Amino acid sequence: MNVPISIRGKPGSLLITSHPNDEMAEIWDGIVTQLQIGTAIAIVLFLITIRVVSRALAPIQTLVGSDDEDRSRRL
Repeated sequence: MNVPISIRGKPGSLLITSHPNDEMAEIWDGIVTQLQIGTAIAIVLFLITIRVVSRALAPIQTLVGSDDEDRSRRL
């Protein structure tokens, strides 16, 4: 991209370019950061889900455990 400039009254132009490797490195860094944050959030949500489900099923486990005790007493 050429940008016209004037330095001390003399006209000229400024050439603006990007280095492709720098641009790719920036994009890659963004992708890696998003993957890391996304993975951390997914792990936290998975652990919360496991905790909630195990607490919700605790009464059933108690019933199953007491049923096993009743059977052993009968024998």
